[in-house]
Amino acid sequence: MPSIRRILDARANPGQAGGPAANPAFVQTEGGITWLSSPSVTGMPVVTDDSALTLSAVYRATVLVASTIASFPRRVIDIPTGEAKYDERERFMWSRPNPEVSGMEFWETVIGHEFLNGNAFIYVERDGLMMPRELWPIMPHRVRIYRDKASRRKVYCLDGDVEIPFGDVNYGGEICHVKGFGRDGLRGLSLVRLMANALSLAVAAEEFASRTFVNGAHPTGTLETDQEIEEEYGKKLLASWDRNNASLRNAQKTAILDKGLRWKQMQVNAGDAALIDSRKFQVLDIARFTGIPAYMLDPEKTSSWGTGVAEQNRGFVTYTLTPHKTRFEQTVSDELVMNQFRRFEFDDSGLLRGLMKDQVESVGALVRAGFEPAAALKAVGLPPIAHTGTVPVTVQPPKNE
Repeated sequence: MPSIRRILDARANPGQAGGPAANPAFVQTEGGITWLSSPSVTGMPVVTDDSALTLSAVYRATVLVASTIASFPRRVIDIPTGEAKYDERERFMWSRPNPEVSGMEFWETVIGHEFLNGNAFIYVERDGLMMPRELWPIMPHRVRIYRDKASRRKVYCLDGDVEIPFGDVNYGGEICHVKGFGRDGLRGLSLVRLMANALSLAVAAEEFASRTFVNGAHPTGTLETDQEIEEEYGKKLLASWDRNNASLRNAQKTAILDKGLRWKQMQVNAGDAALIDSRKFQVLDIARFTGIPAYMLDPEKTSSWGTGVAEQNRGFVTYTLTPHKTRFEQTVSDELVMNQFRRFEFDDSGLLRGLMKDQVESVGALVRAGFEPAAALKAVGLPPIAHTGTVPVTVQPPKNE
């Protein structure tokens, strides 16, 4: 089967893909650490990339990084001149990477893979001259990385198929691999696995809160009586109580008790209340792990990243987006850009610009310092502006009396 068919067929049937995600107890070594896809605390829920995204803070953090970088204009820069070059042979980089998705959708997907899993795998389809022409995303859990015993080069096994591995683009292969932070140079560390305990606690807190509200926003209680009740009757009584009085739809309904039964409601203890409050702490914990400013994940938090929007954006780009953006820029430039004097980049200047008033003042200061107007505009990230040639009238002439 042709290589591209292997990629597309499994994308259409993700449930058939093998690898670690198909088996929660799958053990693998990454970066010198042996991982299990489960938290270290027994009884806590297992968290995967998909289930982690059901947590609002994780979803928001992932979308903030992936969607923001993907929305930046993409271009190939001529290094000696600094000018953007749009070669039709490199359209898959700065425009549509393949016929099925737009550039925004593709880069949003693979950047999300790198952010959550620590690895982004891109299948590079080549033309008859062996030049790259299309890019396709591969789910990270489908790929295992090995070193070929003979050549000592990296090879990628898809869905557990070790008989027909893929090669690395650096050596004329098909896989472009963008790695996040790692320890062995082969594979990035998965953020979800690093956060296994914290995410499991967050999922457990969500489930606890959901069960509380499903039970009518009341904790559990006991049915008490002074009479002796047979076991069979007790089971039927409990089932009837749960059916007619438990769950959110039965909240505030009047209960009818017979045979001297009394309902004794259990109060919320300090531990339960603290567990509910811990959901707020989980947002801060996720912010620390992901490097996202807490105020972007929790509207109750105030920003300490600057006094204005421009300063906050600059801090977000510098400390959060730049590491992820740079990994893709350098990998794509080294492995997919055909001219060694050109580089691929995401243009983040739009997010770094200040207010228009500040930009105009900066341009004016540069022009007064002797710089050319076009160079001054470029320095602050503004496009060339044509002047009408008319001198603006700033003072109205006196009226004739």
